[in-house]
Amino acid sequence: MTDVAPGALRQERMNDMNTKNHIESAETSGTLPPFTFLQKVQFKHCDPAGIVFYPRFIEMINDAVEAMFDEALGWPFEVLLRDGGVPTASIGVDFLTPSRHGDQLDIVIDIEKLGLASMGLAITALSGGSTRFRGSMTLVYVDSDDRPQPWPDTVRARITHNGKPV
Repeated sequence: MTDVAPGALRQERMNDMNTKNHIESAETSGTLPPFTFLQKVQFKHCDPAGIVFYPRFIEMINDAVEAMFDEALGWPFEVLLRDGGVPTASIGVDFLTPSRHGDQLDIVIDIEKLGLASMGLAITALSGGSTRFRGSMTLVYVDSDDRPQPWPDTVRARITHNGKPV
């Protein structure tokens, strides 16, 4: 992946953050800890003013969600998309601080709600001690005919604690 911090640095940052998140999550809710995706702002993300062009943040969010399904839920899109998908039903983003070429973003996804076929996400991007954006997103699990379907038991089990939805 060319959009994230290089190998060793990325792994070190993920280990630190995931350990911290796991400890905090275990103490508070017992649910899947927030997932952190590391994203370096590249030239392709920026407009002529040198800041990230806002639709590129939506692409970054999608990349983070795809990584979460692969790394945290054990359900990579290349497998998930064989029989269905997870289209975005809604998305909203508040842009708080501009991001520039070279910035390292920590895009944090927290699963706030798990319905029968839907999933509500809170998304925050952090860099250099500031919050760059905050957002929310709702995904819906659908079959190959685009009909909502219950989340598979294995995925639900990774997200929930003691069988209770988040």
